[in-house]
Amino acid sequence: SAGHLVCMLGTLDGRGDPNDESPINQLSADVQCVVARAAPTSFLEGFPPPPFLDIRLNPDTHPGAPEYRIAKEASPLSHVSADCPPFLLMHGEEDDLVPIAQSEKLAEALEEAGVAVELVRIPGAAHGPDFPGAKIPPAIGGRASAWFDKHLRGAG
Repeated sequence: SAGHLVCMLGTLDGRGDPNDESPINQLSADVQCVVARAAPTSFLEGFPPPPFLDIRLNPDTHPGAPEYRIAKEASPLSHVSADCPPFLLMHGEEDDLVPIAQSEKLAEALEEAGVAVELVRIPGAAHGPDFPGAKIPPAIGGRASAWFDKHLRGAG
């Protein structure tokens, strides 16, 4: 869920509205860089969504149905634009909970939009915070730090 949330933060327009009554809504929530691991990026294809978003449970569901719209709005892939910040995606190649195709599709969409993106494939790794089963332990902390340095500090 954390990977999904950071991808949503990176793809949604978080600009504040200076005319909003709430001082909180006047502030920007834009992020400048994203690092996500094994993130669900589309609840419309290639991923079994949670039951409350599973449009397949309703045989009458169609693209205009509320369930479809909710699943689409909850999918980072639906919000990709050239305004997205740089993305570093890390995903285990043996992830059976969130298929690696989820990260592949997001990386492809970001690249097509002209956004800096890197997809790190972890051979043998399943779903989990430390990529269980990885054939070579991934240096995820170092990769993330280098990504932040490059895109936030302008190094390298």
